Amino acid sequence: MNFKIYIDGASRGNPGNSGIGILILKDGVTFKEISEYIGITTNNQAEYLALIKALRELEKSSSNSALIFSDSELLVKQWNGKYQVKDEKLKSLYHQAKTISTDKRINLSFIPREKNKQADFLANQGIDEFLKKKKTNRLLNNNHEEIQISAGGVIYKKERHQIKVCLIAKKNKQIWALPKGRVDKGETPEETAVREVREETGCEVELKERIDEINYYFHLRENDVVYHKYVYFYLMPLIKENAYQRDQEADEVSWFTLGEAQKKLSFLNEKNVIRKARHLFEF
Repeated sequence: MNFKIYIDGASRGNPGNSGIGILILKDGVTFKEISEYIGITTNNQAEYLALIKALRELEKSSSNSALIFSDSELLVKQWNGKYQVKDEKLKSLYHQAKTISTDKRINLSFIPREKNKQADFLANQGIDEFLKKKKTNRLLNNNHEEIQISAGGVIYKKERHQIKVCLIAKKNKQIWALPKGRVDKGETPEETAVREVREETGCEVELKERIDEINYYFHLRENDVVYHKYVYFYLMPLIKENAYQRDQEADEVSWFTLGEAQKKLSFLNEKNVIRKARHLFEF
């Protein structure tokens, strides 16, 4: 079994707004992360829907087996026949999951919540993104929208036959992110990306191609304006570390392997930037 899958379902209200989170590892490396809003459900229904989604993802692969981990004792014991499924809605979801897994070797095991943090984070992120989008749509109907543009980079180097990327910590190391910042008047996004990397990390880099563009909305209460923010990320091979005196905007600057970086990054859209950059690294 070269697939390990961590799943979680979250419900705020039970029943209430719900999300699912799935972390898929292939040969020990992050293969895919899923964060989705699933509507109004109970927590147990969300757990089953996370399992069903994971099994659907396994169907897309060439593998017919997986180790799946959940922190829902009810789900695991019902799946393994130790508990009966009495609730009619759960019974329907149970049979749906069993039907999908008929020709697969699925080992579903219980793990403590503290060992399932990433799946829990992804499940709650699915809810947060939905609520944020809902709030943004409401604000857009009543407020002015302005465009804001930022740029940053994925700095990388080769160390002991591994590719490592540079991340920065902010807000007392509670948030880990890619270096980036606002485009100043008269700057191109490319110029901003190099400047922000220099200021936040102290690194001298080479600017390569654009990796990705992400965009989202946010609202500032002080001026009651909704901003549509675009962030451009560029590939940046390292030339020299500590080439410049960095500013104090970042609490810490550290290097991580690709797998470590995807786990460490606080925002899903930046995790996706790292994933898209994988095939662009040159050595």
